[in-house]
Amino acid sequence: MLGHIIPDVTDSPWSYRSQGRHNHGAMTDQMSRASALSAFGARLRQLRTTIGLSQEALADLAGLDRTYISACERGRRNPSLLILLRLGAALGVEAAHLLPDHGLGPQVEGEDLG
Repeated sequence: MLGHIIPDVTDSPWSYRSQGRHNHGAMTDQMSRASALSAFGARLRQLRTTIGLSQEALADLAGLDRTYISACERGRRNPSLLILLRLGAALGVEAAHLLPDHGLGPQVEGEDLG
């Protein structure tokens, strides 16, 4: 028997935990999420500035609003895969290169990650 499953309202209505267990990892998960979004935002800003685009120019190329680009760069947005693909195309890189620590090497001319 799997036991009783109850919603974990401390994290998300879509998260579940077993009854009787405390979700001590919730804060760590939230911190990891914030850290990942901040790292993505820093990577996006780095790529954008390396090729000399303003937030507005990148937004126009990707078909997004400048405020969305700004929020991503500040770690306030969690862009979907489709948005990552649009941003990658606008920057001239594969979407994987938008992710920090991808291990694929520099792809933007003049970019030095080391």
